[in-house]
Amino acid sequence: MTRTRTTRALAAVLAFLLFATLLFAGMPVRAAGELVLKEGAAITYNKDASVMKADAVKALVDLDASGIPADYDLADFDVEYAFLGANAVADVLGVDTSALGSFGEDLVEKWANLWVNAETGYWDAPTISVPIGQSIVDGIVSRITTGIQDALENTLGVGFNHIQAGSDQIVRVRYQGGDWVTGTLTVNKANVKVNVKSASLYFDQVVGENFVTTDPEDDFMIFTFYSGITTDLAPTIYFQPPENELLSKAMEIVIDPLYARLYGNGQTLTERLREGTTVGEVMVIVNQLTDLLQKASETPLFKSILENAGVDVDMLNGLVDGMQQIAGIADNWRFAIGQPDRAGAYVVSAVAINRNYNPGIGAGVLLVKMRLFGVSLQWNDVNAKESTVGDQVDFGASAVYEGKVQKQTVKTLFVGLTSDGLYLSGDAPTEAGRYLETAFPLGGNFLAIPIVRVVTINEG
Repeated sequence: MTRTRTTRALAAVLAFLLFATLLFAGMPVRAAGELVLKEGAAITYNKDASVMKADAVKALVDLDASGIPADYDLADFDVEYAFLGANAVADVLGVDTSALGSFGEDLVEKWANLWVNAETGYWDAPTISVPIGQSIVDGIVSRITTGIQDALENTLGVGFNHIQAGSDQIVRVRYQGGDWVTGTLTVNKANVKVNVKSASLYFDQVVGENFVTTDPEDDFMIFTFYSGITTDLAPTIYFQPPENELLSKAMEIVIDPLYARLYGNGQTLTERLREGTTVGEVMVIVNQLTDLLQKASETPLFKSILENAGVDVDMLNGLVDGMQQIAGIADNWRFAIGQPDRAGAYVVSAVAINRNYNPGIGAGVLLVKMRLFGVSLQWNDVNAKESTVGDQVDFGASAVYEGKVQKQTVKTLFVGLTSDGLYLSGDAPTEAGRYLETAFPLGGNFLAIPIVRVVTINEG
């Protein structure tokens, strides 16, 4: 009975193996490493890593020549790209790997290219073959690789989620764990639409988070220009840079030192802008920065830091486009940093910058309103209403809001009689006489009720 059951079980196993053999014998068998890649492959950037991988496989792999079924599973493909380009790390470090023999070739293949997974943005730990202790070496190499990635990402901001925009990038593809096949892929920049909402607020308020939006949503740096005429009738351009940690690092590590050496005579770009300037001077600085970035891009490490911060020549070109689109712009207009803090009407031009997108520009309107209530005028010196010729007297007045003196232009007008006749002027009188002094706000951020007093100047 037992022998019969065993025989039946063995027969069933043999039948299954025979069926499986016949089944697979009728299927086309493709040896690993037979992938054929197309030349001139190009795709458009997408923030979704899975979409990028799918597009890359479709653009790169010649399915017919490779013998891969049209209904392939995307998970069967691995796609990686060479971070910084071929041998870039060895070039940066100044290492001549050819002098190291076969071990040097292994370094070039495993380390210098730094193959990055197109989906995860992380490097696979390279495998270096050793006679003994392979598992120990693999563990050490893995920890070193992770440490390098974390250091670069946390310190310099170097690291990608997936392949970025760029022409003729070195990539490699494999199918079902087979051999890697290397080729090139161009990733074209995508387009972005920028929307700027029209808004109305007081000078001491800030625009909301959704004042500028983009389609698609991504990690954009938004540079905003406000051009307009203040209530003081002063034409002004306000420039509001984005709050970006990587940009700050790029400014500190690369841009400021290079600018100080090449153009600033020791003065950094940050220091130059804080001094205040005009639009014409800013345009000169932008042209200088374009040259500076081209010089910095000649060094692979600096180029990587700048690109990961989203800083490149295209960014500056986008800023220039944004400035040129501001209607009525003039070289002698005042240039200030930040959101407008003076009441007035402004045209808003927002420029969205990301190294993977063509610069996008949107426009809107911002009305910065004056405070109409809660503001009062006060005399700087209440005792100045009576003085003697020759005394140093402060006849001015200031605007007070919520208990604090504000930066507000307050004018005065004097009307009175002197020995020479009628006196009518905005300048404080110096001759003996009785005058009616009126203080009133002019432009600025506040509208207040004028104040009046009688001023007497006695003979000395």
